[in-house]
Amino acid sequence: MSVTTIKLSFCVAATGPDLRLIVSLDQAVIWDDYPGADPVMVEHLFDDSVEGDHVLTFDMRGKRPEHTKIDSAGMITQDRCISVTDIAFDDIQLGHMVTSVSQYYHNNNDTTEPVSETFYGVMGCNGRVELRFATPVYLWLLENM
Repeated sequence: MSVTTIKLSFCVAATGPDLRLIVSLDQAVIWDDYPGADPVMVEHLFDDSVEGDHVLTFDMRGKRPEHTKIDSAGMITQDRCISVTDIAFDDIQLGHMVTSVSQYYHNNNDTTEPVSETFYGVMGCNGRVELRFATPVYLWLLENM
């Protein structure tokens, strides 16, 4: 069987320093950095020739209580977060499909029990986003778009 390569790409930016993002595909780290305010496009090639299920994980670390400023009315006036946008396979954007194939797991930075939420592209708490997909990617895209 021949190897078919697929390009995974996504854009990462942070609203301030100190936040670290570790991105893994099936537990193998493909990107580990402290994103800045300027968006960075990350690309990774992987083998699409074997049928199977996969997990793309975005793991945010480094958020501290002092990164969030709250006014007297209880409204957040300043915060640090990481945005992950433009997730695509071979330049085919997943767009709103991301909300149906991913979950954001966190505990509100140790202030609540663990929660699982829909991921809308922004990580504001230390935790992980799991995006589940299958190969061959083009078949998975057809079935899920």
